[in-house]
Amino acid sequence: MGVSVLIVDDEREFADSLAERLSLRGLDVRAAYSGEDGLAALEERSVDVIVLDLSMPGMGGMETLRQIKSRQGDETEVVVLTGHASVPSAIEGIKRGAFDYLEKPVEMTQLVETIRRAQARRARRLERLRMIQTGKLASLARMAMGVAHELNNPLNIILNETGWIQDLIENEQFQQCDDLNEIRQSLARITRQIGRCKEITMRLLALRRPDRRRVEALDLNGLVEKHLGSHRDRAERLGVQVRTHLTPGLPPLVASSIELEEVLRHIINNALDAMEEGRGTLTVRTRAETDLVVVEIEDTGRGITEKVRPHVFEPFYSTRGIAHGTGLGLAISQSIMLSLGGDIEIASEEGKGTRVTLKIPTVAPTGEETRSIIG
Repeated sequence: MGVSVLIVDDEREFADSLAERLSLRGLDVRAAYSGEDGLAALEERSVDVIVLDLSMPGMGGMETLRQIKSRQGDETEVVVLTGHASVPSAIEGIKRGAFDYLEKPVEMTQLVETIRRAQARRARRLERLRMIQTGKLASLARMAMGVAHELNNPLNIILNETGWIQDLIENEQFQQCDDLNEIRQSLARITRQIGRCKEITMRLLALRRPDRRRVEALDLNGLVEKHLGSHRDRAERLGVQVRTHLTPGLPPLVASSIELEEVLRHIINNALDAMEEGRGTLTVRTRAETDLVVVEIEDTGRGITEKVRPHVFEPFYSTRGIAHGTGLGLAISQSIMLSLGGDIEIASEEGKGTRVTLKIPTVAPTGEETRSIIG
């Protein structure tokens, strides 16, 4: 798939003509005819580069640019179009984050070249961010392993001592104790909480990026259908409709089935959690892109607030309280996806649901052993 481009210009004929000419040159192009429509289009699907007219009625180009950068950050580059008289405004736009500006009437070869340079800068920036994030995860994983091992030893001792006390109070001399039932209940609570602590340490260990993994050529659609089936009862209890749009004939991806199952479990559980008040729709889509297979898991739940969105991949960050989870699901999922050479993206708005996109390479990482489990 080519570079994805969104043209935002209130001159409908100009925008449509530009979109058609860019499409003929191998770009994936959509058009929007106002700043408001452009922002709405971005909520539906992110793009690589936006070609933005600065002179528009209603929400002007500069305000649209501000909103784009506020919502998309470095995920999208912006090329602004301007008339000769408003060049100073275009320069101001560059100061506010636009990649470059072109004067109308725009020369097509120059526009295509500018779009491709903008996409190249976007790719370099995202790769740098990815490397930084991968480094952070590696450091976190090393720390997590140490913490998990240090905690496991005392937890095992506490668990053994708890078991000894449970055996002890069953002896005859303790049977007349007035508080025997309360002691049993307390020991049962202690045992449950130890189990919870051990679960957390196991999840911390799951953050570790393996030096070498056994990978398998997988049927992704089959894996998705398997996991949706395992969540069917809960979806029915919540009144949630489950819809699938699974592209047939996907190339077999190369990954660890255990790790991908872990990711799907976390994402689908989160989607159902977001619709726990009842009703809603869970939609899962798969498609092939260049060297990638893409999974989109979208819910119509409560969405993620602007305050929470920057923190969703942080370990132990949770808005559901300690009794409802460890806050490690998305951190583990991101760690797995990055270790596969893929990525995970989340688009969400409060009250409007959430879309999680998994991008999984179809080429085996160098040096990894592969075996097929297809048919």
